[in-house]
Amino acid sequence: MFKKKLFSILALTILTALRVSAARQPSFYYQWQKLSDDKLLAMGNNFINRNAAPDSALACFTIVANRHDDKSTAADRETGARGYIGKWYVYFFSFFDYYKAYESLCHAEELSRGYDDGMVRVLLNFGCMYQTLSEQTKDTKTRQQAFDYYVCCINLAMKVHSGDVDMAFANLITVSSDLGKMGSIRQQWNQYRTLPLSADNPIRTFNHQFYSGKLLMSEGRYADARRYFDTVISHTDEGLRLVRYRCVAFIYKSDAEIALHDYRSAAASLRTALDLSQRHNLKDAILEIYDKLSNCYSLMGDKESSLAFRGQYLQLKDTLLNYQQLMKVNEMRFVSSMKKVDEQMQQVRHHQQIERIMSIAVFVIALVIAVFLWIVWHKNRRLSRQNVHLYERTVEMINAEEEEQRRRKSLEEELDKYKRQDGQRKEKYQYNNLGEADKSQLNEQILAVMENSPEIYSPDFTAEQLARMVGSKYKYVSQVINEIYGRNFSTFLNEYRIKEACRRIGDREHYGNLTTEAIAHGVGFKSRTTFIASFKKVTGLTPSEYIRISLTH
Repeated sequence: MFKKKLFSILALTILTALRVSAARQPSFYYQWQKLSDDKLLAMGNNFINRNAAPDSALACFTIVANRHDDKSTAADRETGARGYIGKWYVYFFSFFDYYKAYESLCHAEELSRGYDDGMVRVLLNFGCMYQTLSEQTKDTKTRQQAFDYYVCCINLAMKVHSGDVDMAFANLITVSSDLGKMGSIRQQWNQYRTLPLSADNPIRTFNHQFYSGKLLMSEGRYADARRYFDTVISHTDEGLRLVRYRCVAFIYKSDAEIALHDYRSAAASLRTALDLSQRHNLKDAILEIYDKLSNCYSLMGDKESSLAFRGQYLQLKDTLLNYQQLMKVNEMRFVSSMKKVDEQMQQVRHHQQIERIMSIAVFVIALVIAVFLWIVWHKNRRLSRQNVHLYERTVEMINAEEEEQRRRKSLEEELDKYKRQDGQRKEKYQYNNLGEADKSQLNEQILAVMENSPEIYSPDFTAEQLARMVGSKYKYVSQVINEIYGRNFSTFLNEYRIKEACRRIGDREHYGNLTTEAIAHGVGFKSRTTFIASFKKVTGLTPSEYIRISLTH
């Protein structure tokens, strides 16, 4: 846990350094102004595709957009519109600033008048924006606006043979289904189905299957619709080009499953879609899935899960969009005509001061972290030495006890030999009180069992069993252990078991293939927790620390 905190601190330092880098970015703004429009547009698209530097992409598109206005030539207006569309994409999908996204799209619309290919893209993006807003506000009027834009986009795209027709039709299917008017797009479908299918255009194939599935849903044929969506999913990979479509397929599969009252399958489909959306950072899709999961679990009667996802939905919704902005969408066109925002140029005027402050801050933080890490390293090194000392002390103790056992065994053999020659037999401890000599002899008997009998490593070994093995009574055995060793039987037994565990850990030839749990069970411990606690108490180390040190000694 401590190391994780250190890595978090380092990560924070790196992010701070990246912020300094970002502060330097406006200095490149002047250099980028010398580049051609095509070069800047390519750079901006590259930044977007890598999803790594949306602010850099915004800088590229802003330079292009600011170069052209409605007084420029037709070719330049087309280029300027592409710049504004790029700005729209960054604001809408990266920064979730719908106000500035709308403003950029209005500028693109002005520059695209008379340029059909550009107008197709503008209509598509307006539809996309209204569709997203309608999904968040549940507003039917806004969803109808998205529908109208998509219809206009498809009609114009079919006329000029624009490739944007595929995305527009996919979105139209979704919007018309949500409005409950799948039948109203039959004319667009009849136009669209005439376009040739191709392996190079998986979106078109997706749309054919998607339309059929949604049409089945509208006809109440939910089981057939689910099979269609399974087919869509099986033919749609997770590449950047199709990831949204794959996510949509899972969502609508869940709709079919809910209609079939198969709520568990619906929840599983939505969770798959959620995982996919989170891995690709599709925040608008995540918002919709949270809402659907909340409703699904509500239908299942799982109020706790339903409330949890409802809370996540509301939290993300507040993060992505301010409610007042949504209510003022219709006023944005007027505001956008009055406002000229150039955020990058404002950063240029202030970047030197910001860079200096951030550089000093990063240096100080890095220095503090370096000192902190050195202190931690020093403490860890000292702790490591202490652990090695504990390990060596434990090994020495075990070796000394083994030597003592051998010496004691030798003496006992000599004593037994002498007794046989003398014909002496010691009576067992059946009398009421133990004298010191009796205690000493009983202790020898106890040690003989503890040191030589594998029965003590049985999980069921008890003090009564030990008493039977030494031919005495339970209370005498407990008395001797308590008076001589100052321990109860359980602690006394665990010490022998832990020492045996240490021996087995050190004997890699015979026990090297066993896990810690297997060794613990082999010496009589039923509980892993009890084993670790006893091991720490006897050796001063945890089993994992002991094993790690033993591998280097």
